[in-house]
Amino acid sequence: MVLITFFVRSNGDLLLCPLIDNFAGNIKETPVEELFYSKKAAAIRRHIGRYAECRQCTEPGLERYSLPYEGWAYLALLLKMGKKAFFEHHHHMGLDKYFNATM
Repeated sequence: MVLITFFVRSNGDLLLCPLIDNFAGNIKETPVEELFYSKKAAAIRRHIGRYAECRQCTEPGLERYSLPYEGWAYLALLLKMGKKAFFEHHHHMGLDKYFNATM
């Protein structure tokens, strides 16, 4: 199975992984298909697993996106883990990029 996934920032930058701050180009300047299959995108893919972010990746699926929208499940995780561990996990999962939770 081949999963084709990419992420686009509000400024048009196309990312192959939202945790890696290396974008393939900008969809406002270049068509998505051209960016996705570009030499730069291929180089980024070849480097996956060697970025510093990859060593701590917890992204085997899309739980990072689904957790905040599954409010009761996310609340249960907070109660189960405790405040400090929960916010550490929240930061580690990169969720603070989408909304900021503070201790």
